Amino acid sequence: MNIGKPISTTLLCLALLPLPLTAAPEDTREAQRDRFVAAEKALKQGASGRFHKLKSELRDYPLLPYLEYQELHGRLSKARDAEVQTFLDEHTDTPLALKLRRAQLDRLAAKGAWKRYLAFYQPDSNVRRQCHYLNALLHTGEKESAFARVGPIWLHGDSRPEACDPVLDAWRKAGKLTPKLTWRRIGLAMDNGKDRLARYLRRFLPAKERKWFDRWQKLNRKPAAITLVNKLDVPSPLQQQILTHTIRRLARQDGEKARSAWHRFSKLVEFTSSQKARVEHALALAMIREGHPNLLGYLDGIKPEADNQRLLEARIRVALSNRDWPRLLRWISELPEEMRREESWRYWRARALAEQGDEKQAKEHFKKLAQERSYYGFLAADRLDVEYSFGHQPIIVNEQRFRELTGQPGIERARELFALGRLIDARREWHASTRDLDNESLRTAAKLAHEWAWHDRTITTLARAKSWHDLELRFPLKHRANVASHAQERELDSAWVFAVIRQESAFIQDAHSRVGAMGLMQLMPRTARHVARNMKRRPPSRSDLLKPDTNIDLGTAYLRQVMDQLDGNHVLATAAYNAGPHRVRDWLPEQATDADLWVELVPFKETRKYLKRVLAYSVIYRERLGLEPQRLAESMPPIQPVDTRTSSVTTSGKPGAS
Repeated sequence: MNIGKPISTTLLCLALLPLPLTAAPEDTREAQRDRFVAAEKALKQGASGRFHKLKSELRDYPLLPYLEYQELHGRLSKARDAEVQTFLDEHTDTPLALKLRRAQLDRLAAKGAWKRYLAFYQPDSNVRRQCHYLNALLHTGEKESAFARVGPIWLHGDSRPEACDPVLDAWRKAGKLTPKLTWRRIGLAMDNGKDRLARYLRRFLPAKERKWFDRWQKLNRKPAAITLVNKLDVPSPLQQQILTHTIRRLARQDGEKARSAWHRFSKLVEFTSSQKARVEHALALAMIREGHPNLLGYLDGIKPEADNQRLLEARIRVALSNRDWPRLLRWISELPEEMRREESWRYWRARALAEQGDEKQAKEHFKKLAQERSYYGFLAADRLDVEYSFGHQPIIVNEQRFRELTGQPGIERARELFALGRLIDARREWHASTRDLDNESLRTAAKLAHEWAWHDRTITTLARAKSWHDLELRFPLKHRANVASHAQERELDSAWVFAVIRQESAFIQDAHSRVGAMGLMQLMPRTARHVARNMKRRPPSRSDLLKPDTNIDLGTAYLRQVMDQLDGNHVLATAAYNAGPHRVRDWLPEQATDADLWVELVPFKETRKYLKRVLAYSVIYRERLGLEPQRLAESMPPIQPVDTRTSSVTTSGKPGAS
């Protein structure tokens, strides 16, 4: 398969471009890096003389501002405001300015130097600093200006930082907090599951209204009690809010009881259209989750809001799980136009037409979809038995623009930080330097990052430019030797391993997920230790997991492990790498199911998305590696039911609502 045109002479020359004339030769730059590290060390050791000597030798070095920042930050408590402001003015285009400003603001707030705080403050998304700013306004006579900004801070479904207490106290004492605002925040807290906050807010209600809150709290603790209530002795619209909240909460516990309660109260109380939509959404999802016997008929009778993507998609998955092709076609046709154009529903429309015997129309839809380089595009091509469309288009950049960008101070700082392994600071500089670039300049920047082998910035920068067609840049082969070695050792497809790395971390070596997964293949430390123990190796440290070879070694071992646990099924193993083998076993069907259908019915939205990307990336990486072409369908055999001799059969046909 040919993935694109030959690389042009211009691009070949670009790859050999020297650094811009303003940059130091590489040997000099290496010496500057050594002096920079030595200067940092001298500063930490308090060797002032040596620090200043080394600093004076680095006047032309891109990271000189970092030495100035470290020196100033170290004595910030004694620095004059003018010194701080000078640094901010001179380095306003760097992430260092933001770091120093925040450090200065935190110091001034701790001292109660509110006038000086106002001098340094700039609009900030951090709520704690916002509240310090309002406190500064209060202390400098700008009371009304402060009070006018309190509303968005108050109206939140979670507790506010301690720094907000003085401002909120003053605001309340000034009579700005009304019962209506209190009820609004109580509602936000209740919807957010913050019962403790809601109980705290009760004290700000008028005494006569607290009984209504107590009624709500009892129903919140035991929502099934709503079925025993004939009416709520609370005023409207509070009655509507309590009923809406309680029935939606009950729907998560018992859909049938929630439906019965809603049927009764919807005749007694006038709900808003928004409240009706929210309750009906919750009821529909409950029925889907519980597999209600009259589910299809019920879903026929509702009309999800056009922006209710979750329910619209869940309804279609119910039709899929029941192989109800006429309903599937009808419900796809009822999607908003933008959703109908999505590849997933284009594919399933074609599949439904084929299942109903309309091969002519099905082929027309598959033919259009097969032109896409994607999971659904590859599946459509398999249906037609035509070659995949890779559409590789190398990025050709303007030489002058390339040189200009290379010589920009922020880009030079990013490169030096990357060379020193200061990856977090390097990414901050890169983001600051490319934040306002147009798409053509972003493509140039992505090419530059690729030349440095900084592949994660290449990938993210191309995504920002919505530039999808240079496969060499978007699907790098970094760590190729390690991947090949460990994949061969475990009898795994190298393209699959690369696809997992591409999806898990996009080649960010020091990647950390919010749940604690680490490194290129995003291993949880506990999982890595378990795998190492099975391999009779010492447990890896957290720093070990950020080393590419160690991470790929343990990651491929875990891939092999889940592959073996799931009878060598490529699709199931991919799902298990994301969601865990136990969950995947629970998702196995009661009868053999086409793999494309099984993937679409995976209950977790994140895992569905993950599966589709890894499967598609595997195809692309086979092309990038020059391996023998393999149809996606070959790696997606029908999903077999669980073996009842080794594990219990779980029910299917109850697709997740996510």
